Amino acid sequence: MKKHRSKSPLKEWIKAGLYAFLLLFIVRSFVLELHTVNSSSMERSVYTGDFILVFKLPYGAQLPFLPDGWRLPGWKTIQHNDVMVFHYPMSSEISLKDRPNFLKRCIGLPGDTINIERKAVYCNGQPVSASTQVQHNYLIQVTDDAQMETFCQRHRITEGGRYEKPDNWRLPLPQPLADSLHQLSFVSSVELSLAAPGTQREISFPSHPNFGWNTDYFGPVKVPQKGDTVVLSLNTLPLYERIIQRYEGHHLNRSMDSIFVDDQWSEHYVIEQDYYFVLGDNRDNSGDSRYWGFVPADHVVGKASMVLFSGDRSEGFSFRSHRWFKAIH
Repeated sequence: MKKHRSKSPLKEWIKAGLYAFLLLFIVRSFVLELHTVNSSSMERSVYTGDFILVFKLPYGAQLPFLPDGWRLPGWKTIQHNDVMVFHYPMSSEISLKDRPNFLKRCIGLPGDTINIERKAVYCNGQPVSASTQVQHNYLIQVTDDAQMETFCQRHRITEGGRYEKPDNWRLPLPQPLADSLHQLSFVSSVELSLAAPGTQREISFPSHPNFGWNTDYFGPVKVPQKGDTVVLSLNTLPLYERIIQRYEGHHLNRSMDSIFVDDQWSEHYVIEQDYYFVLGDNRDNSGDSRYWGFVPADHVVGKASMVLFSGDRSEGFSFRSHRWFKAIH
């Protein structure tokens, strides 16, 4: 009679571990990943300390071990107001997959024209309906600082505070909460904090004196779309310089009033991939497309779908169980 050798427990454990590792690798690479939120730029939609699930398959997962930009085909296109995760575009000195991930809301799709007037966002000439969670900075004058501190604690306002002089506060607030301040006896005035139109900030895209844009008055600007032919001139080049050099890998040079792409004199350039315009919901406390421009399609990681669990690290650590398993909209 043929004897069956007993299987080694060690070998079985090793085999099980390898299978588990392979499954984890497949899920992590192609299906979903866990993203830790370390920024307040999306509050009050997504909070610092949230651990969110990012689904990669709908937009098409990036392929590991292959050159940047190689990805599986997706079955869904990015839509307006999707909350998306992408590789930070400005970290071009390191590999795409090694860059930090950012989380923002998609406002402009390829081919859209975006304009911001007095903080109000317009897409193709139509106002973008802002979620009640979108925040802006407000300047508030009060008669009682203690009551204002109590108000901040009650509504979990952790950013901002006293501003320039006693009784003056600057706080990021959603509009309904800002409107409610008018009803409080200790509040003298509430104003939207605004930059002056036409005053360009050096940190604002495209950081050139030809464009007097800032975060409150921005554009109009068309979001580049694959196949678009754009005019290259010294006036328009600031909009496309990074796209041509960094994102699409061409050599760009200027000589007097002439522009050369790959050593060829060029008056036009054909965009090679799609781009997106993104904003944080905490508008005045967010680094986004108003600062560094467009997000290339090959930088997109996936769609933020759900808060798996959440913890508040502002004072020690405490679980925010009311946010667990909460869908992201």
